[in-house]
Amino acid sequence: MNALDKEEFRIKLEEINKLVQDKDYKGAMNIVDSIDWRRVKNVRTLCVVGEIYAANGRYEDSKEIFLLAYQASIGKNILYRLIEISLRMDDINEAEEFFEEYKQVASNDSTQYILQYKIARAKNSSLNEQIRILEEYKEQEFTEKWSYELAALYYKAGEKQKCLDLCNEIILWFSEGKYVMKAYDLKMRMGELTGAEKAKFEKQFVPKLLTPEQAKELEKKKTETEVKAQEEPEAEEVEETTENNEPEVQVSMEGIKEKISKGIRDVFGGKTQEEKEEFRGRYHQGR
Repeated sequence: MNALDKEEFRIKLEEINKLVQDKDYKGAMNIVDSIDWRRVKNVRTLCVVGEIYAANGRYEDSKEIFLLAYQASIGKNILYRLIEISLRMDDINEAEEFFEEYKQVASNDSTQYILQYKIARAKNSSLNEQIRILEEYKEQEFTEKWSYELAALYYKAGEKQKCLDLCNEIILWFSEGKYVMKAYDLKMRMGELTGAEKAKFEKQFVPKLLTPEQAKELEKKKTETEVKAQEEPEAEEVEETTENNEPEVQVSMEGIKEKISKGIRDVFGGKTQEEKEEFRGRYHQGR
């Protein structure tokens, strides 16, 4: 790149960075499309661009960028994303090819069980096969997400006792969080939720109602914060750390990959309008 090209490139990366921070992935993609990434050698920047394309559902472009990153630097994280992108494109054969490379690069990494499970799930392998893979992973790592996934497979396979035991284990070790609530939900479906567990599970659906005094105090703090923000000058952007003499896009990968989550049921779900009004009446009388 000549000096002018480098300056234009730097400006565009700054724009991409700002749009990603604002979670405007479509806007970031529009700028990404204007750059010839074959001329870029910064691996991390290429990976972030690959994630932007993936966030917009352009998996073919995402795979192309990750392949450029892989050519510049062979790494297990890049291979991991190439496997996931291939699965998103329903190209199981290519995912399996990348997986064979992954096992050579990260032969002792327990994450290979997760990739193996994702491939088995994409191939609609039997529940017993999927269970076997996650059981092997659980022997290496005990994590909330994949332990719950295993419990859900037990539930689907009719292995009630194994499902119940694993749900209890998740609740015992992790106590709080998304997958603990999911474990409570599985127990409820099996009719095994205890009184205390039921109260804790249902509490997440109860709206946090404020007293007039609390609402007034909250509004006061909000106003003070807004006034203070107007008085203070805007903070300068943090200087970017560069690698290979190229600026990087500063962004959380997980923020892009996990931007969609499922909603939960309403606290009044299944109730008639009359029952809702009765609930509200009892609440105000109790206050």
